[in-house]
Amino acid sequence: MAIRVFFPGNKKVYAEQNGFIIQTDQPVSGGGDGTAPAPYELFLASIATCGGIYVKGFCDSRGISADGIELFQNIKYDPVQQKVSQ
Repeated sequence: MAIRVFFPGNKKVYAEQNGFIIQTDQPVSGGGDGTAPAPYELFLASIATCGGIYVKGFCDSRGISADGIELFQNIKYDPVQQKVSQ
């Protein structure tokens, strides 16, 4: 699998993968335009959606409707250490 990363302007960083363009940007406070999630936010969302597809597969394999099911991923961020905390 090849992923092409390119820089369309300002703080935007895009990735092209399998015909899709995945857009990221930095918030205005970080010098970006705030037009897309920041790369780290997108990374965290990818973890959540990865878990979600397993829940969906579980439901599908058992004939259970996934309607109304929601998952929540709560991230606690330590701004001093600049990392996810416990």
